[in-house]
Amino acid sequence: MPPPEIQHSDDTRSEVLPDGPEIKWSFQSPSDRDDWDDWTQSLSDWTVFHGRDWAQVISRVFRFKCRYLVGTRRGRLDVLVPLMEVNSWITGRRIVGIPFTDECPPLLRDAKDWSLIRQELSRRTQSANWRYLEIKGLAHVVEPSAPSLRYEGHRLDLTAINDDWLRTCSGSHRRLIRKAEKHDIKVTVSTSETDVRTFYDLFCQTRRKHGAPPQPYKLFESIHRRLISQNKGWIFTAHCDERALAAAIFLSAGPNRWVTYRFGASCQPEATPGANHLVMSTAINYFRDRGFAQLDFGRTSTFNDGLNRFKDGWNARRYPITYHRWRGRDFTPESATDLAGGGQAMIFRHLPIPVAKLTGRILYRHVA
Repeated sequence: MPPPEIQHSDDTRSEVLPDGPEIKWSFQSPSDRDDWDDWTQSLSDWTVFHGRDWAQVISRVFRFKCRYLVGTRRGRLDVLVPLMEVNSWITGRRIVGIPFTDECPPLLRDAKDWSLIRQELSRRTQSANWRYLEIKGLAHVVEPSAPSLRYEGHRLDLTAINDDWLRTCSGSHRRLIRKAEKHDIKVTVSTSETDVRTFYDLFCQTRRKHGAPPQPYKLFESIHRRLISQNKGWIFTAHCDERALAAAIFLSAGPNRWVTYRFGASCQPEATPGANHLVMSTAINYFRDRGFAQLDFGRTSTFNDGLNRFKDGWNARRYPITYHRWRGRDFTPESATDLAGGGQAMIFRHLPIPVAKLTGRILYRHVA
C-alpha cells in the first residue's frame, strides 16, 4: 500500500488516504468562529464543555492556548479533539484535555478514525516538543494502551424517573432529606451573580476542608458572564435562617439536553444535616421537569468512598472515566498520579482562606 500523500500549510495538513477521501487536519480555536457551536454540534455526545463559551472561560482566565484538533472530509467536520496548550516556566510545555473539566472526550463521526487521530496527535506532539499530551476521556474508541488515570463517573437518566423516584434512592439519602426539611432548610435556584458570590464563599471553605486551594473567583465570574447569565447554568443554594449551608453549580448547553453537576460546596453545622442532599434532590426534580435527558455527576477519585456513595445513592449509573497520557518525545504511554488527598492536602487544610485564595490564583496557571 503506498504511503499517504501529505501536504503542509502552517498548522493545516491534508492527508490523501488510499481507501477514502482526503482528510484535512488543523489546530483551531473556538474563539475564531462565531458559529463554532452550530458547526461542532453535528457530532454526537457534544456537551457544554466542547463549546465556545467554556473554551473562552478557561483560555482567558488562565491564559491557555486553544489547540482543538479538527479533522474534515470534503468540508464536513468528522473529528474534534478538545485540547489546550499549557506553557509554564514551572511545569513546562504540554498539551492537555480542557483544564478544569472532568471529562471532555474526542468527538468522532466514525470510531474507526481513532487510529488516524492517534497518528496525527503523535506527529504534532513530537514536532512541537511538548512534554506530554493528555486526553480526558475516550468514549466509543478502542485505545490499545492502558489508561494513565482512572476515575469513577456517574450518570442519571432523567427520562427514566417518575414522580416517585426518590423512593428508589438510598435510605440514608431519604432520611437526610427529611431532616433537612424538618429543620426548615429551603433551596433556591438562581442565575444571579450575588448567588455566585455566596457559592464562592462556601466553595473556599469546602476546598480548605478537602485540602486544596480554591480556583480564583475570576473563573466563576467568567462562568457567570458567559454561561449562567445566558441560561446555560444554574446555582442551587440551601438556606436556613438566611444562612447559606450548601450550594451547587450546574451547566448545560446544546441539543442533547444533558446537564452537568460541575461544582459543589457546603459548610454544614451538625445541627442542620442534609442540605447537600436537599440541593441535589431539588436539582434532579428541576431538570427532570424541564425536559433534560441526563444528569452527569462529574468525576470522582476511585478511593473517595464517601463521594462515590453519595452519587451511587441517587441510582446514578457508574462508568469509568479514563485519562490517557503520552510522552512528547516518543509518544509512548506515561503513567500519572491522582493528586487528590495527597500529602499536600495537610498543608492546604491549615492555610488561612485569604492565603489559600492567593495560592490558587498563582498555582492553577501552572498545574492545570
